[in-house]
Amino acid sequence: MPPLRADRRTAKTRQALMGAFVELMLAEGIDAVTVDAVAARANVGRSTFYAHFKGRDGILEESLRFPSLPLARAATEWIEPRELLPIVAHFQQQRALARQFAATSLRKAWVRCLAGLIEPGLTALALRGAAQPGLSLPLIAVLVADLQIGMLLQWLASRESSRPLAFAEAIVPATRAAVAALLGCDAGVFVPPSGDRTPP
Repeated sequence: MPPLRADRRTAKTRQALMGAFVELMLAEGIDAVTVDAVAARANVGRSTFYAHFKGRDGILEESLRFPSLPLARAATEWIEPRELLPIVAHFQQQRALARQFAATSLRKAWVRCLAGLIEPGLTALALRGAAQPGLSLPLIAVLVADLQIGMLLQWLASRESSRPLAFAEAIVPATRAAVAALLGCDAGVFVPPSGDRTPP
């Protein structure tokens, strides 16, 4: 079999497993989801599941990476609020899934995943800003991740969730301010990609 066809089949199987995982999580809640149930829903065997993921925690972490990457960028790079609109729109469309994320065990997993994506960028920011934070970078990453997720979940639960741009324009500077304060450096550490903008 040509490698391209094998790659497509692998990607299709992985996508089917991810879809089955999300469907089960929405229907039954994360605590009720098992590897056997995901494999059965995706119409594959257990061995096929384990060829793609290390277990339930592995597929959960992978499912959390997509919504986490733009938030991690907002915590560690200069981005314009409009750059968050696609992920904000995604959450608007997946409100039922967002409610699942409010569950304690799932929220903790999301915070852990997002913090893991934020922490390497904090190291670079701390060096650039000559920061000497009083807290460890892993803890700062967790605090920032929890702030972002909390803001997002509260916004989705509010009547103002029809205003995604307003939310994006709030979470980006709030994230920058929190990161700068926790690192103990100036918010100017977030350097825009061109000289025609002034950092906040």
